[in-house]
Amino acid sequence: MTDGASDDPGLISVVVVPYAGIDAMRRCLDALALQRESGPVEIVLPVDDETTAWQALASHAARPRFVRAPGRSGPAARRAHGVRESRGTIVALTEDHCIPDPEWCAAIRQAHTAPHAAIGGPVDKEEPDDVLGWALYFADYGRYMSPLPEGRAASLTDCNVSYKRSALDAIADVWQSEFHETSVHWALAGRGETLWLAPAMRVCERRSRPMSEALRERYIHGRIFAGTRVHEVPLARRAALAAMAPALPAVIAQRAVRHAARGGHALRAALALPAIVATGIAWSLGELVGYVTGRGPAQAR
Repeated sequence: MTDGASDDPGLISVVVVPYAGIDAMRRCLDALALQRESGPVEIVLPVDDETTAWQALASHAARPRFVRAPGRSGPAARRAHGVRESRGTIVALTEDHCIPDPEWCAAIRQAHTAPHAAIGGPVDKEEPDDVLGWALYFADYGRYMSPLPEGRAASLTDCNVSYKRSALDAIADVWQSEFHETSVHWALAGRGETLWLAPAMRVCERRSRPMSEALRERYIHGRIFAGTRVHEVPLARRAALAAMAPALPAVIAQRAVRHAARGGHALRAALALPAIVATGIAWSLGELVGYVTGRGPAQAR
């Protein structure tokens, strides 16, 4: 158990990672305050010197518990701090630009009666949104768009995922400083644990940002992904992955369009295609630099 673990075996900890600003956080907390869930739930908000003003939300109806880390940190470090300080036997993760359905916590509790270590759910688009918002949604979350079948998953998103505390404790060295979904899920899979999709565990996503911020973010995330992927990988393998990076914008666009078509959004994907390609180029540049330098997530940021 982590230091903050509770003696209550039914407690769910919901860690909400600050990402998109105080207005987005307020909307997320509004949704969490309306959960139709009779069991015990704690809402954990990890903050640092950059987000101290958000403690004005401490009196919100959702009754969030703020956990403070000194200095300034990125979302992955805040996520790790929130998980460390949470007390539930089930730990759920989302971000402030996501709006959980009213049955979200109840669906998490029900899903974890099964033995799966990590259970995630759909991420749907909250409308209306602009072209860039749709482009980033298709690229990031299109694979998690409803409808989704229940069953074993190859990946889950940290915008909508939950874990058994015991499973996280077993790989604590992987996420203690920064919590990255890829590293955590690869480590769980390496132990023979199951990643699972539960369609009832649904959130909606909407986040506004200018193109310049979106391009910078995509570059950083691409580099973090590459640095995680090639940690302690031989130079020849890094070189091979770097050589394939220029093809990534086309691959990302093709996947995004395919996911959009599956969800009935082919026209929106066509309108968003220039933005999908532009942000895909930024991601591929990040991956290329990550493969060339071989630097891990902390160095990449």
